[in-house]
Amino acid sequence: MASLIGLKRQQQQPTTRHKPSALRRAIHLPIATLHSSPLATHMPSSRDGDGGTPTAPYALLAQPSPLRDEIEADSILGSNVVDVHVDDVAELSQIQEDTKREEAEDIDDRDYRYVYLNAPEKNTALNYCSNLVITSRFTVYNFLPKLLFYEFSKLANAYFLVISIMQTIKPISNTGGFPASLPALSIIVLIDMFFACLEDYKRHKADHIANNLPCLRFQRDAKAFEPAKWHTLQVGDVVKVANRDPVPADLVILGACEPDPLNPAGICYVETKSLDGETNLKLRQGLEGTYTALLSDAAVGDIKGNAGVRDAE
Repeated sequence: MASLIGLKRQQQQPTTRHKPSALRRAIHLPIATLHSSPLATHMPSSRDGDGGTPTAPYALLAQPSPLRDEIEADSILGSNVVDVHVDDVAELSQIQEDTKREEAEDIDDRDYRYVYLNAPEKNTALNYCSNLVITSRFTVYNFLPKLLFYEFSKLANAYFLVISIMQTIKPISNTGGFPASLPALSIIVLIDMFFACLEDYKRHKADHIANNLPCLRFQRDAKAFEPAKWHTLQVGDVVKVANRDPVPADLVILGACEPDPLNPAGICYVETKSLDGETNLKLRQGLEGTYTALLSDAAVGDIKGNAGVRDAE
């Protein structure tokens, strides 16, 4: 009973409330309002009720003022400071993706060469290489200097050439100024030059035969295929390859001879023995947009377009 009365008395004792100082109130302010409103002029002096609800002047501290922010920033940093605008994260990521896509497209354009069909003027302006095949190493005008350079680029021949030159100097020569190593060196070099010229002559003959092989090239004016030589073919020409004929150049299959013209398939078989040594036939099919339209030779002249070819690595 005594403990119960004592508890009531403790509840009836007056309580003392201390008014929070300006420093305590400033500590509890949001950080965002410290830069937007002056604390000294808008500091509240009292609170409404016992619950600690801020008064109207105190509530104004939570409303930022953009104009006051700019004035205070200019007073601290100076008016010459450039304002930085930060875009949204989604906008920045979209800009980065667009930039990467444009760079990838530029790289792809640089890696490809474009060949125009039935447009020899455009292909000529691009300065593509011809179909002339040259596997020989020497010509009539440069075979002697190039062949001598090739022979004396060998270490053994260069060594004996230096010895022969030093033997011609009498003060240091033990042969009386006579190049004793020169006759043997000359015989070896002449034999090597003879066989090199013989092999290069065979290459010239093989190149001449390959460059003058016949083929059928489409003439846009006549709207028909006419005979031509391999070395006269240019990039963008349309050629007809008969059964079991060698392919004159790197070709894109546009169509094939169809047993049923009403249901074209554009299928042919290619042997790549000269490329990879395989003798089995490989199935190839032409472009769907072309083999369905090539029902006659004259229809070749009506096809327009271009092909993107990747550069050789």
